Amino acid sequence: MKNNKIYSTLIVAMLLLAIILTLTACNAKKTNMNTTNNNTTSEISTTSEISTTASSTTGTLIKSSDGKMSLTLQAGWEKNMTLWPTAQIGASKSNLPNVIVIRKPKTNFAAGYSTDNFLTGYQPVFSALLNSPVWGQRSSITINGLSGITTKLTGKSKARNEFLVYWISVVSDKSNFYEIVGWTLESSEGSDSALVQGIMNSFMVY
Repeated sequence: MKNNKIYSTLIVAMLLLAIILTLTACNAKKTNMNTTNNNTTSEISTTSEISTTASSTTGTLIKSSDGKMSLTLQAGWEKNMTLWPTAQIGASKSNLPNVIVIRKPKTNFAAGYSTDNFLTGYQPVFSALLNSPVWGQRSSITINGLSGITTKLTGKSKARNEFLVYWISVVSDKSNFYEIVGWTLESSEGSDSALVQGIMNSFMVY
């Protein structure tokens, strides 16, 4: 029952994300504003390191339905397309940890819209998902030739009496933004962090 509640909350949050990103894009086109890092003044540093380079992992390759994106999964992981309504790729190890990939065309956004702007659009979503969310410092990241931004988030799930940790990366190419999100229980961060981020950093575009 707890897991069902988590998935229900995640689905509601993601639907809210889609609405927020759409409204953000429309507003950006109307005003042609390019949001800067000043919008992230609420962020604080965290002591846990974030991997900022792609891992050379080996394992099971899973692809999006159009074959244009992939993740490489490790033993015990399997493809799971029920995690998030708009995800092009999803993967789980049992119920947690999880990794998803979402693609958004750049044509949905104003010229000059950056991965940093895109990541800022996430913050209201997690406010709805978590109690007292704490954002880590943003860092640059390169995943298999795609550059972008990565950060960490912790907070207490509103669906259960446990803390979650998220790793969130947004990278882009000429045509699309790609948001790659991994999460697990905060109590499992020590054992799951390297594995989750390794799978996230195996992301490839074809």
